[in-house]
Amino acid sequence: MSPRPDPPLDPLLDPPTAPPLATAPGASIDPSIDPGLVPRMLSALGGVRRRIRRLAGRTVSGRGLTEAHAELLRLVGRHPGIAVGDAAARLGLAPNTVSTLVGSLVARGDLERTRDPRDGRVARLSLPRPAQAAADAVRRKRHALLAAAIASLEPRERDALVAGLGAIEALTARLDALEAEAAA
Repeated sequence: MSPRPDPPLDPLLDPPTAPPLATAPGASIDPSIDPGLVPRMLSALGGVRRRIRRLAGRTVSGRGLTEAHAELLRLVGRHPGIAVGDAAARLGLAPNTVSTLVGSLVARGDLERTRDPRDGRVARLSLPRPAQAAADAVRRKRHALLAAAIASLEPRERDALVAGLGAIEALTARLDALEAEAAA
């Protein structure tokens, strides 16, 4: 008797599988990791982020900005007065790369750069007042939308979400460590 074929996948219930990930020479993928986990996780995290942005609006317009420019503007909107070096560290970019981004954004009028009054060697970044107000409004709307969506989950789903955040935060820390190892 021949084995029965697997039933067809339901695209809504069964996440797509991907071929094995390419890895750096000498690296290997732990065989205990479900091969569908990585694409499913990336899809889920990206999907949440994209949907919130679509529903609440964007904090920066796409007026010819690269993703690096947009990420810097979003960071400064969340942390007005951040130092250029701190922005570089948070974005995982070289300070000179961030300085180049800052220069182009200042020239466009999308970003303000001021000298720290206590240490003239430090440049502080902020958005122009109208842009900061718009970014704050969009951020409040995003928070409200996500809070409402979380509130609509069943209690067990909310508990699972809270429990999973610790793992996602640990994963982020591990990715930071891997990035630091690769840069060394």
